[in-house]
Amino acid sequence: MFTIKNLKNKLKNFWHWIIFFGSAIAVFFSSILLIFYKIIDWLTELFSRFKPRKILWSLVALGILFLFSLFYFRVVTLPTGNPRPVAIIINHGDSVQKIALQLKEARVISNSNFFILLCKLFDWDREIHAGRYDFSDNYSIFRVLRKLTQGGATAINVVIPEGATLKQIAGILQNEINLDSNLFVQIVSNQSFVDSLKIPGKTLEGYLFPNTYNFYWQQDIKSVIYRMLEEFRKIVYDSLKFVETPQLSLKRLVTLASLIEKESKRPDELPLISAVFYNRLKIDMPLQCDPTVSYGLGLNRPVKPVDLQVKHPYNTYIYYGLPPGPICNPGTLSLRAVLTPAPVSYLYFVAKRDGYHIFSNTLDEHNQAIYNMIKERKAGLN
Repeated sequence: MFTIKNLKNKLKNFWHWIIFFGSAIAVFFSSILLIFYKIIDWLTELFSRFKPRKILWSLVALGILFLFSLFYFRVVTLPTGNPRPVAIIINHGDSVQKIALQLKEARVISNSNFFILLCKLFDWDREIHAGRYDFSDNYSIFRVLRKLTQGGATAINVVIPEGATLKQIAGILQNEINLDSNLFVQIVSNQSFVDSLKIPGKTLEGYLFPNTYNFYWQQDIKSVIYRMLEEFRKIVYDSLKFVETPQLSLKRLVTLASLIEKESKRPDELPLISAVFYNRLKIDMPLQCDPTVSYGLGLNRPVKPVDLQVKHPYNTYIYYGLPPGPICNPGTLSLRAVLTPAPVSYLYFVAKRDGYHIFSNTLDEHNQAIYNMIKERKAGLN
């Protein structure tokens, strides 16, 4: 049975045909321009043969035809709006009225009421996806709607740096793609969720691989986590060919890599720092790693001597061995350094002002290195 509802559904499913037939109509009306001079002749003949009333109605009909043609060209078919690049952000739950106002204010569309009418008539307001949309050219109103309803959102490059913690990643995601940072932290710290991913830890700290990702505005949080975890597994198992052994579990690999990541940003030093930690673990010597103390206390400043006296599981000055888990999310080079430590016997290192370190075999050598650095700094100040 033919009903208005059926017609609406058909138009909704095949709305792109409107553009096709509409364009044909536009071509038809444009032919008016080619016979404009005939219209002038026709009007002249009307004035000479008919009464004023008939002439008036003829002019009214032509006026209506002209206005319809103008409306069709200006609002429906021809591109309108701002020719300069413009970004529009649509959030989950935004009303079609708010979206239309945004588009009009950005000069992407010229008629917000017609936009709303089309959305309501064909239920397109329910199909508009949240996201960031970049309009770099003039768009017809139907092209705008097609972009909003058919996955035309722009992917956003999100950079997760090496050594970022879960809380720092949460902040980056909130700033870049408007994710709820608190909810992100809750999810990555949920033990049931972590167990379901077969991750050996209480949280996902250490397992969200730092990289540049293409995410979308307000993307589902778990899909973001799955993508970063997928990249971690790809690097660890495919690129680094890691195989767990009784001596080196996945958790131990990632935990040790996170300490190395935080101790130096110099790629050539990472295997040396790895060797220092391995050498200390072999002789049951405390790691004395400042970044673990900072992580355990949640510090946003350099570690002070008084901080080293505070008892907590991440204080590697007090407790021997590795901390309970990773203290950040390490990159490829730090993970590789765990697998290929340098063949050296160093037990100590101290940072220089340029970011590099001085490595020593004995405590006396280490203390002498510290003394020399202090002396050089004082000389530099003088």
